[in-house]
Amino acid sequence: MKKTILPFLLIFWMLIPNSISALQYAETGKIQIDEIKNAYKAIVKITTYALEGNILHTGTGVFINEDGTCLAPYSLFKNATHAEITDFRGNKLTVKRILGANSNYDLVKFSTEGGKKVEALTVSDASTVTTGTPVHLMHYTTKKKEIMPTVHILKVEEYDNYKYFRVSVDNTKENFGRPLVSSTRQLIAFVQKNEAKDDSLACAIDTRFANDLTITATSAINADLRAINIPKALPSKEKDALTYIYMLGTRDSVSALTALNDFIDTYPENAEGYTNRANYYASHGEYIKCEQDYLTALTKAPNTQSTLKADEVHNEFSKQIYKRATATTEHPVEGWTFERACEEAEKAHSLVPNPYYLLQQGRCYFALKEYQKAYQKFVELASSDNTTDSLSWSQVARAEAWFYAARSLEMAGGDSLKVIALMDSTISKFPIPYTQDAAPYLLYRAQLLEQAGEYRRAVTDYNEYEKAIGPKNLNAKFYYLREQIELRARMFQQALDDIRTAINYAPEEPIFRIEEALVLLRAGLFEETVSTCQNLLKTYPKAANIHKILGIAYGELGKKSQAITELNKAKELGDSNAETFLQKYK
Repeated sequence: MKKTILPFLLIFWMLIPNSISALQYAETGKIQIDEIKNAYKAIVKITTYALEGNILHTGTGVFINEDGTCLAPYSLFKNATHAEITDFRGNKLTVKRILGANSNYDLVKFSTEGGKKVEALTVSDASTVTTGTPVHLMHYTTKKKEIMPTVHILKVEEYDNYKYFRVSVDNTKENFGRPLVSSTRQLIAFVQKNEAKDDSLACAIDTRFANDLTITATSAINADLRAINIPKALPSKEKDALTYIYMLGTRDSVSALTALNDFIDTYPENAEGYTNRANYYASHGEYIKCEQDYLTALTKAPNTQSTLKADEVHNEFSKQIYKRATATTEHPVEGWTFERACEEAEKAHSLVPNPYYLLQQGRCYFALKEYQKAYQKFVELASSDNTTDSLSWSQVARAEAWFYAARSLEMAGGDSLKVIALMDSTISKFPIPYTQDAAPYLLYRAQLLEQAGEYRRAVTDYNEYEKAIGPKNLNAKFYYLREQIELRARMFQQALDDIRTAINYAPEEPIFRIEEALVLLRAGLFEETVSTCQNLLKTYPKAANIHKILGIAYGELGKKSQAITELNKAKELGDSNAETFLQKYK
């Protein structure tokens, strides 16, 4: 009997610990289910897709409010063009807008499109999370009775005013991005890879970092956000939203149009929303939609909520019409003519006298080749004392107005001296010494002075142009052009210096070397002319103009036989002017 009982007791005592563990485990599971009942409903499966439609990543996210705002690892969304989430019932919801992202924290916040309230967890303040705190390692499931494992916080570190944890979770890929939830249904952290060498346990990032995930005025240039190709939300403030739209541009047409539509939905009484979208439509060739938005903007402009007034809308519309009319195209837009652009600019100026509106009118008249009207507008603009925009209507802007007036008068066939006087007014607006801002106007006046025969003044402008631009930014052509004018002005030494500079820039160009010989001849340096021409003929023996220059130099030195020989050679090679000099030296 004892032999029978003893083995039984041994077996009984051996089984007791396992029975207690199983009982404890079952009880722990019951407590867990009771304490975080329905928490699994806030956990969602996330699937992100590339442009081609193939799946990029799948992972886990968490609803953090009943409106469907969700948190997830940033790594799931990088390079994604769209994403969907699957809730605990298996329902599909679309990711609507990105609300903020940070690759360093590996967190992204986004809104979803569904329309119904969802089960959500609250983001913990983490102040009670200390070493040893038990938390639940969650994952997506559709099974309401599935037990989530309990893990522990092993170490707590401060990180940018938040916390960073080391947790008793295996440092393996399947755990990365899984949320940690407290027994009171608060979202504590997201598991992340532990980069420490040979460490088998993972880390976790405090989900309060989500508070820093926002869209700001400068988010359009944020690299983390730009790496996600899903439309972003607008900044919460209207002014910031306008800046964001401006900085966003049209690089990503889907994001740009989404932002523009969102702005209009949020601020329907602000005309600027419609003009911004109109400009977008124009840039994509949708001119009917563009015009409709401008017309709508004009109805919204009187509103106190509008940041654009009617005069500004008319002017912006004028510029769009002008831009389109200027473009060479086989398919002009009906009604989008320079005449229409001018009408819109005139309407703008009639509402609020503004130098920019005069400028636009002048441009339109110039494009219509109504140069006299353009001239009158530009003179009115340049002479105006209007200070409505004194901060930006600078001396440079006034200089441009005088320049446009000069150009218009020139095209209208006006007096050349009056055109030069207008250019004098242009250049007077620039400080001395001249900078690169003044350079184009100096060059233009130099050309006008050359045409008027005022060669020495023209050379002076070329000299100032050289100083403003800097010799390193010039080329052989510039020095050749200036040399030509200097030659006409009988400034022989300057001409010689310039043609030799041109040769230094382009030593293989024969025209510059021949021009050097001509300058020497014009300067009366006949011996040097002969030497230069003889060297040139070694390379270009059949160049008629070199033989002619050499013949003239010989003639001026009294060496008539050599002169006649070279001039006859020039004549044989086709130089029709050689005969005149032959008669002189016979």
